[in-house]
Amino acid sequence: MCLGESEERGMKIAINFGGGVQSTALAYLHINRDDRLLRATGGNLPEVYVFADTGDEPGSVYDSVNRTREDLTRAGIDLAVVRKGESLSSDIEERIASGRGGGSTPPFFIKTDNIQEGIVRRSCTADWKVAVIERYTKKRFGINPRLKAHRDAPSPLVQTWLGISTDEATRMRTSGTKWQQLYYPLVEMRWRRGDCIRYLEEIGVTAARSACVYCPFHSNEEWKRVQRVPEDWDRAVAFEKMLHKAHADGKKIVGLTSKPFLHRSLVPLDEIDFHAQMELALWGNECAGVCGV
Repeated sequence: MCLGESEERGMKIAINFGGGVQSTALAYLHINRDDRLLRATGGNLPEVYVFADTGDEPGSVYDSVNRTREDLTRAGIDLAVVRKGESLSSDIEERIASGRGGGSTPPFFIKTDNIQEGIVRRSCTADWKVAVIERYTKKRFGINPRLKAHRDAPSPLVQTWLGISTDEATRMRTSGTKWQQLYYPLVEMRWRRGDCIRYLEEIGVTAARSACVYCPFHSNEEWKRVQRVPEDWDRAVAFEKMLHKAHADGKKIVGLTSKPFLHRSLVPLDEIDFHAQMELALWGNECAGVCGV
């Protein structure tokens, strides 16, 4: 279904805004009414950008989100910031301290009895980003919050844009709900992440890759960038040390009995020489299309 057809059927349009390179490029293409975006979308553009804040993004992402929000507001476009709670890290720490089970799980690396290395099933993106954005979107557009399955709605009611580019096409997916249709404008434009970077450079805007400072999906290059910002690096190291102390004290960590690490080498962050580490791509595992853009 093309965007023109969506608009004729009265479908609302929103964008999941990550505060990273791709979604920031989309925001400024929209602000500037760039012909390339207008041609790809039939001129139908989002009425709201929705940023799900985990409370643990690097400072550069918050700076980018605030600047973009100001520019969108001047252009008459809304950017809503929504949260599940204070922060994902504080929620995990509180659950450990209280002995409560459950909670969202980042993709920690663990060493188990049977295998040298494993990775924990990730639920943080679904819980702290996707679900929070969907809840806000339903409320904003007056959609029954109980609508979930395909049978619950006769046709899509909202078109949600995701800032995924052609070089990340493996992250594209279809909506699991009938009320929502997912759309990928950068893919329609045939833009890669490099095109987004060049566009932002042309208009004098910078944007960082969005992800929690301690995200285990960081590449070694991303860890080095975190390390260059003392405040962000200290937060990541402190979070891992909290996890390791909890494990040493015999406490369960979101249901885990194995010791979790933030780097796949199974070495604490503050002991790693990232320049000597082999580079491995992990973002292919990120399927929700919210983090990292």
